Amino acid sequence: MGKVEKQILNSIDNLSDDILDFTRRLVAEPSTLGNEAPAMEVMEAELKKLSFNPARILIDPVKLSEHRASD
Repeated sequence: MGKVEKQILNSIDNLSDDILDFTRRLVAEPSTLGNEAPAMEVMEAELKKLSFNPARILIDPVKLSEHRASD
């Protein structure tokens, strides 16, 4: 195993409690179609904690239903 791989594994080990906490909080929230907001709020808060600036983009359900991939 190379140096980079060892560093990655060490980082994961050091952050495992945080990773598990985030995962528990995320899966505890509803996220079914049309009820995604609670899970999105958990994700948004976590991204902000990591110094990201998440943006919410509203989806037009009519346009989405007209998309050829929605068949």
